[in-house]
Amino acid sequence: MNKKHFILAIILLFLCIGSFSPFGCTTTISGIVIDQNANAIEGVTITIEGFNPVTTGMDGIYTIENVPYGEHILTVEYTVFYSTQITISTSYFENGLLGKDIEADIKINKIPEYNENEVNDLRYIITTNKQTYSIGEDVEIAFIVENISNKTLHIGLSTISSDYIVDISSGSEYVYGWPLIVLWAVREMTLAIGESVEYNYTWDQKRNLIWKSEEGFYDTINPPELVTPGQYTIRMVLYSYIPPANGVSTAITIK
Repeated sequence: MNKKHFILAIILLFLCIGSFSPFGCTTTISGIVIDQNANAIEGVTITIEGFNPVTTGMDGIYTIENVPYGEHILTVEYTVFYSTQITISTSYFENGLLGKDIEADIKINKIPEYNENEVNDLRYIITTNKQTYSIGEDVEIAFIVENISNKTLHIGLSTISSDYIVDISSGSEYVYGWPLIVLWAVREMTLAIGESVEYNYTWDQKRNLIWKSEEGFYDTINPPELVTPGQYTIRMVLYSYIPPANGVSTAITIK
């Protein structure tokens, strides 16, 4: 630091600690969160230690005000599958003596709105109509099973209540399961080459399961209760025995 900058630093130090100083020693950090295709991402939570978290809206923009000058770590979280930390340096000398706001755009590889897997000549796909929901909003789920082989498949189904199972969890705890009782039966579904079947399900954000740690099992909640805001994993399984049952999952955020 040269003599001029040293003198300016001393002046700014007194300006910052002066109780009635009109000069601010804080700045605003803001930016836009985009995916690999330059699309704005909604529902990304950004936190600086000591500040309340902020969440991006549909425009992908975040703003954190009154951040002291210095070095800060931004924690960026997007659904249960993505979390990273970014170091931001805020300095009068790097950004001008007037303390210009800091622009920090963030690019992350957005997880797909669906998840898919291929097992034993079948492709399994799960998707939701959105990734971020308001509390109490219906979650529309689609589960697709597609024949990707070069032959007609005969799939044995092993439940009479539904072809598929739905379960929803928050972290390691299940909050929802349907159907709760599996009744074994022998039925068959035939899929021609390239044919697919789509199952649609609506979750009303109600939990019907609760873990009882003392007993060591899940019990049902009657009537079901509305879940709390947070991140949830939705999994669906085709309940079959030929080929083996396979599950796919996707993540949503409720706020």
